[in-house]
Amino acid sequence: MDEKEAVRLIRSFAGAYWRQLNLGGLRRECLIGDLKGGGRRVRGWRVFASYGEFRAALEAMLKEGPAEVYGTLELYGQGEVEARILAFDIDGKENDLSSLKPVYELWRLLRDELGVLARVKLSGGGIHVEGPPLAGLEPVHARLLATYLEERLGGRLRLDKSIYEKRRMFRLAWSWHSGRKCFAMVLKPEWLLDCSIEDLRGRASDPEFLEYAYSVAPREARVLDAEKLRKVAGALSGGGVKWEFLRVGRKKAEAGPRGALRELSEAELEELYSILRPFYEPGHRHDMVKGLSGLAAKLGVHYISIVKLAARLHRETNDERKLEDRIAAIVYTYARAGWRVDKKLIAEIVGFEPRGPGEPEQGYRVKGSGLLLEVFRAKEGEERARELLAGVKRLLAGEPRAVENAVPFTRI
Repeated sequence: MDEKEAVRLIRSFAGAYWRQLNLGGLRRECLIGDLKGGGRRVRGWRVFASYGEFRAALEAMLKEGPAEVYGTLELYGQGEVEARILAFDIDGKENDLSSLKPVYELWRLLRDELGVLARVKLSGGGIHVEGPPLAGLEPVHARLLATYLEERLGGRLRLDKSIYEKRRMFRLAWSWHSGRKCFAMVLKPEWLLDCSIEDLRGRASDPEFLEYAYSVAPREARVLDAEKLRKVAGALSGGGVKWEFLRVGRKKAEAGPRGALRELSEAELEELYSILRPFYEPGHRHDMVKGLSGLAAKLGVHYISIVKLAARLHRETNDERKLEDRIAAIVYTYARAGWRVDKKLIAEIVGFEPRGPGEPEQGYRVKGSGLLLEVFRAKEGEERARELLAGVKRLLAGEPRAVENAVPFTRI
């Protein structure tokens, strides 16, 4: 993969990096740089206060070439460590990864015995298995748990326990690996049954496969059975410590005539743009705007978010139609879906007051998913088109994310 393509993909993954750094009002320290390539370039550890601040730092590094993105396992509140991410590092130097079935067994062991649905990713040199953030999880507990899992697997895997030292670099999912020229691709667990580490590295250096993987891979780790996790926590801590798992809140929605509208975050908009941009082509642009607006209106996404996205697509693709036409399509779609539209609010974003009704209109059937699916089918096969549509729906439906002043932990 050449550097230009790597930089393009890194930009498309920026929203995914931010979601990993910003959890429940808590932040991970982040390091951006090129640590594995020929020249060592590093922007030192820091906690980013906003997506815009993080994106600016990432862009500054990308001017010089592809950059890797790391985060600590620790999450910080008011300057103090308030939680740690449950994680396991399977180093390729310490393990024979020609077969990844033992890694699959580790993932299944976490699910069945600890009640934790972990996320598995290629780290470049090995495999990372990541659980959710846990309050009360101290490094000593993580080491004990890693040892316990090694024993349960009959010694077929060695887990690197040095990662539990404070401020150890932990590559974020979808980060670039400058040494191996591939990405830290999140895996569907069943891939572990059929692939070697070399197979995965090959796929993680293929832009087409990476975009496919990004659309189908698990988005987050979570606790499935709090009772199972509580028993393990009690056994490993001698009963004196209780772990708590992070429950990330949703952004408060804005009141509307049919309930509420939720505005998308910058990171969510960035991800949507990266999915839609390759398909925003002449002959399909009107259907994309109408389909996206219809689906977003049905899922309660604020029209301002769709206006921002449409304006960027229009600006960066030399759209042959006027922006006024694209924005009018959004206004009409939302009104016909039963939403009141504040056109003055839209004018603050695009610089003109759009055509179309401001009040809800009755008697219309609004299309959404079907139109988008047809746009995707124009370039992709049926299976891939449906995967892309599923990715759009996940983002519009609203994944759990940070809110200010939220209570970040729920006791288990």
